[in-house]
Amino acid sequence: MIYVHSLGRALRFYPGRTALARDGRLLTFRELYTRVEGIAATLTILGFGVGDRLVLLLPNGPDYIELIYACSMLGVIAVPLNTRLSTREIDGVLEDARPQWDRPPFLPRNPRSTVELAAGDRRGTPSN
Repeated sequence: MIYVHSLGRALRFYPGRTALARDGRLLTFRELYTRVEGIAATLTILGFGVGDRLVLLLPNGPDYIELIYACSMLGVIAVPLNTRLSTREIDGVLEDARPQWDRPPFLPRNPRSTVELAAGDRRGTPSN
């Protein structure tokens, strides 16, 4: 939960300051928080809740940061996988982590578009 507390604190004290850069555009802490709320809402709609494990296979970047914050906001356990792991190593981590697979895995063709969809548009309004 420390992640969500740090984001909340930054939002409270520095809402207009730059939080991160995404696609050549600087996002403020207010914008980042709004995006994270949208992703958290989408994860909830997809059935994720407190104690569930969500496996993340993403490079370091804005998508990763937003998903980590969203998981923290919901109490979902983020299980980050190193993008350099072999298939066999990933299988081992998945066996050990035992993520919830009570629904088919959501495997988008383009992870960036998935985070964009979950975060909604730039104003924070969920996309249709």
